[in-house]
Amino acid sequence: MDEKGVSSSCLIIPEGRKESLCPIFFGVSCAFVALGLLPETEKCDDNLLEVKNNMLQGSAQLLGLLVWRVQREEASNEKSKLLLKLANAEKKVEELKSLRREDAKANEKVVSIYAAQDQCWFNERKKLRQQIGGLMNELSS
Repeated sequence: MDEKGVSSSCLIIPEGRKESLCPIFFGVSCAFVALGLLPETEKCDDNLLEVKNNMLQGSAQLLGLLVWRVQREEASNEKSKLLLKLANAEKKVEELKSLRREDAKANEKVVSIYAAQDQCWFNERKKLRQQIGGLMNELSS
């Protein structure tokens, strides 16, 4: 792949998209750091436990958003590549059709030249036969 990117087990992010995903990465990182700083579940009261659960839920949602955005952009890139391939193929088909039309015109010219030459040979043969016939008549008389 010619893209520079940050890779993990299943995620490659090109240079240009890193800036748009940085806020999400930062949010997820902060949420996990904050979760790590909170006291153990056994030592928490109900309010702190609710905050911890909300933070965990928010982190999961941010991770889901991150994965969704990367998948959406990847699908968009694949679609762009396929559309580019299709456009290139259509362009190639048009070029080949154009070459075929030019070849057909050239072949038509060759055929007409050959037909004209053939007609000249036919007329020449006819004249020679007439001359031979005339000479044969002179010899026989």
